[in-house]
Amino acid sequence: MRAEIGRFVPIGGRSGLSAIELLVVMVVLGILAAFAMPGITSATAKSRADRAALVVMNDVQGAFSLATRQRKPVELVLNSSARSYVIRDRATSAVLHERVLGGSSPEYGVTGLTGSVSSVTIFPHGLAANALTIRLNSGAEQRRVVVTRTGLARITP
Repeated sequence: MRAEIGRFVPIGGRSGLSAIELLVVMVVLGILAAFAMPGITSATAKSRADRAALVVMNDVQGAFSLATRQRKPVELVLNSSARSYVIRDRATSAVLHERVLGGSSPEYGVTGLTGSVSSVTIFPHGLAANALTIRLNSGAEQRRVVVTRTGLARITP
C-alpha cells in the first residue's frame, strides 16, 4: 500500500480479504468460543439457580404476609413432580398464588424441587405449623431455601 493524501491505496488493485485469510479468522474465533463456552454455561446455571431460590424465598415470605393480611391460615403446597407450588386458602382451598419453576418454564430451569414436608400451614399470627426446607436443582447447581416457623428465610448452597 502506498499513502496518498488522507487515505491508503492498495498496490496491484487488490482489496478485501482472501478466502484463506477469512478462514484463519474464523478458526481463531471458533477456538476462542470453544474456550469461553464452559464458563458461560456454568455462569448461566448459577444465575438460574440463584434466581429460582430468590423467587421461592420471596414467595414464602409473601405467604406469611398474606396470612397476616387476610387474618386466615394459608397453606403452601409443593408439587415435586411438576416442579411447582401453590399458596392457597386453607379453609376453601382457593389458589391464591401459583408458581411453576420447571418444565414449561425455561426461565428458571429447575430440574428438581423437593421439600422437607409436602405442605405447611401458615397461621395469621405469624407462625407456621413446622419449619420448611426447599431444595432446588438447576442442572449441576443446587440451592436450599430454609424457612423457620417464624417465617425467617435464607438461601444456602
